[in-house]
Amino acid sequence: MCRGQDTSRLVQMAIALDCGLIVYEPLAQNHYPDFTVTKGTDDREKIAVNVKTTYRSIRPDGRWKAKFTLGACTSFMRDEKKNIAFPYTTYQKHCIVGFVYTRNAVAANSSHTYRLDECGTIPSPTKDIEYFVQEKCRIANERPGSGNTTNIGSITATSIAEFAAGNGPFASLGEATFLDYWRNYGDTTYKSLSGYHSWKSGHAAVKGAEA
Repeated sequence: MCRGQDTSRLVQMAIALDCGLIVYEPLAQNHYPDFTVTKGTDDREKIAVNVKTTYRSIRPDGRWKAKFTLGACTSFMRDEKKNIAFPYTTYQKHCIVGFVYTRNAVAANSSHTYRLDECGTIPSPTKDIEYFVQEKCRIANERPGSGNTTNIGSITATSIAEFAAGNGPFASLGEATFLDYWRNYGDTTYKSLSGYHSWKSGHAAVKGAEA
C-alpha cells in the first residue's frame, strides 16, 4: 500500500467510526475500489473511494501541470460484478482522493548506500505533497489517460484547486452521461463529447425508425 493509501485509510477509518459506518477493503488487489464506505453489505448507497497519486510536470518557468488515470472503463463499468467489491449499481458515489507531489531529484539521483542507523537521514523521493477529494466524474476528461485506451483520463490541472473544484467536462452533464460515455467508449467511433452527442442522436434516430 502506498503512503497516500495508508494515510487515506486511517482518516477514512476514523471518520467512518464517528459516523457509524464501515470501511470495507477488497480482498483482491485488482478489485475496485480501494475502499468502500457503507452502512452494510446490503446498503445500496455505498461510496467508492479510490486513492490516486501523480507527480507534477514542472515547466521551465516554474509552473506545473498534472493529470491522473482514473481506472479502466471496462470490467465493472460494463459488467457490474467484474473485479469490484460490490455490484456497481449499489454505489451511489465514486470519489477520488488524489495526491499530487513533486519528485525529489536529489533522492532520485542518489546512489548512496545507507546503514541501518542512518535510515532517518534517507531523503524522501517526494516533496510538496498536496491532496484533494472530488467525485470521479467531475475530474474525468473525455479522453483516455494513457496509451492504454481502457484507462479513463483526468483533466490536466495547473493547481490543486483545479482538481478540488471539479469543473471537468462531465461536471455539468452528470454521472449518468459520464457512465454512458465511457461504457461505450472504444466500441463506437466517437473520441470526444461532441462525437458522443452525434452518436447518441444517430442511435436514437435508428431506434425511432425501427420502432
